[in-house]
Amino acid sequence: MQGTAWSLARRYKVKRVARDISDLAQGEVEAALVATNAALHARVALPLLNRGIHLFVEKPLAASIDDALAMVNAAARSPAAVLAVGQMRRFLFVNRWVKMLIEHGALGNVESVDVREGECFHLRQASGNPRAAAGTGQFSPAFWDRKTSGGGVLLDIGSHTLDTLIWWLGSGKVAGYRDDSLGGVESDALIELELRGGAAGTVELSRTRTLRNTAILTGSRGRVEVALHRNEIVGISPEDLLLRELDGRNGAAMPDESLLHEDMFRRELDDWLDAVRGAGVPLADGASVAPGIGIIDRCYRMRQPLRPPWAEVEGSAAKKGGLDGRTVLVTGASGFIGGRLTERLSLEEGAHVRAAVRTFQNAARVCRFPEDGVEVRHFDVTVRDAIGDLVKGCDAVFHLAHDAGSSDANAEGARLIGAACRSAGVRRLVFVSSTSVYEPLPDAPLTEASTSGQQPQNTKLAAEREILRMIREEGLRATVIQPTIVYGPFSRWWTDHPVDVLIDGTLILPAPGDGICNAVYVDDVVSALILAACRDAAHGETFLISGPDHPTWLDFYGAYARALGRDDAVRMMAYDEMERRVARGAGLPTVLAPK
Repeated sequence: MQGTAWSLARRYKVKRVARDISDLAQGEVEAALVATNAALHARVALPLLNRGIHLFVEKPLAASIDDALAMVNAAARSPAAVLAVGQMRRFLFVNRWVKMLIEHGALGNVESVDVREGECFHLRQASGNPRAAAGTGQFSPAFWDRKTSGGGVLLDIGSHTLDTLIWWLGSGKVAGYRDDSLGGVESDALIELELRGGAAGTVELSRTRTLRNTAILTGSRGRVEVALHRNEIVGISPEDLLLRELDGRNGAAMPDESLLHEDMFRRELDDWLDAVRGAGVPLADGASVAPGIGIIDRCYRMRQPLRPPWAEVEGSAAKKGGLDGRTVLVTGASGFIGGRLTERLSLEEGAHVRAAVRTFQNAARVCRFPEDGVEVRHFDVTVRDAIGDLVKGCDAVFHLAHDAGSSDANAEGARLIGAACRSAGVRRLVFVSSTSVYEPLPDAPLTEASTSGQQPQNTKLAAEREILRMIREEGLRATVIQPTIVYGPFSRWWTDHPVDVLIDGTLILPAPGDGICNAVYVDDVVSALILAACRDAAHGETFLISGPDHPTWLDFYGAYARALGRDDAVRMMAYDEMERRVARGAGLPTVLAPK
């Protein structure tokens, strides 16, 4: 840490570096910014406030209401100290405009509030992001550790969402709270609130799903839906509410700004500094922010489990499986199949899981578990020493990590994983390949005896061949699993994307839509992986894994359409017509299934 502090000091020509507050002479510092992990905010802030030092504290104000009130009271005891909090959403014009509507009675008595806020961290583009290299934000292990972070999506995102609601409507009480934590940090949460004037509030938060990211306020005289991250009114009734003005602007002339606009950061800091100079109370002062922390604190205290419908065993006692009590490694644990495998190994098999992830940005699902059940570690498929340390002491290794852009990296990673397993005496390595290794697919039934494809750009093929070579030549105890079309919760390509298309659009299939899909549900694949790790007869074998049925592409996409009530959203088009439309640049309404 000292090295980092000195590095920053050199970069910004700061002459003085202090280890902690005890190194500072009285009066040496007038103001400070606190940007540590939330669990440390009070520990850092209280000595500063007690010295009368002005503080700007990044959100959340604190990880508990006791800490938040201690900070507010310390600021009150020292009138010279101004305590402001980084609740930048209060500075977004649309939020100030909505507050004006409510205070002027334009919506009447607010009867209900519905807020849905969620973002898929795993879909963010990490490459080139300086925060990833610095190990900050959601890229840091500390972000996913309850001891240092103080909480998960409720404390992180919820501190913004709930602060906005309370700022608009006044405080309230928690009627119910559920989240998906199993001892670690929650990734999904659902809050039921009773707000001022009897308004019923629902707040849904997620790190694993992209939600609509809006707030809907319904009153006795009107209704408004606003975006949470930018100045946008999504819907409003009656429309003449748009004519209401704030600071000379009406609702139809919103500034083009989002929360990421650099002016937002400048405004909250300028507002704090203006208050320090005697211009009044900060817009987001500690006293007005603390009630939101109180709501969060009460949520955690009355928590009930939020169980997804596809995982009914979550929260129940682990069953005794073939890997009960054993240590297993899952590389690629933050992925679609790897995440479900990690859940099943911990919850159903009773295994201790080392969940290896390339970037902590993707770790929302696997960090819900306590450390004694699932240990999340950073993993680079090409670093020999790191792989040896990960594999050491493991009974079984599931290798799912995959570089979609490099066959060479995958082959080298497979070689290093295989060598580490042999050296550590791992009982079984299960390598997850794909039926894509057979492409171009033969015009005949596909079996494990079929000849693998001749497409060198296939990023799975080289790795699979390396594993098979090590089985033959080096005695590696391994099994190769080749899943077909894997669908299920969190399947980006075979569930999320088709559903997104079908909700509002049309999906075109080559007529007559009778091509075989060979779909397999993710839990069936996971069951096969676990069996491959436990059964001695699986050693040295390759298994194609498909579902028990043989649906056509029309059956597959049609099932989604029927579930959404959009039976007419799947249509047929002659393949020749598809080719003609693409050739002349006309395009197609949406995705294609294979011919």
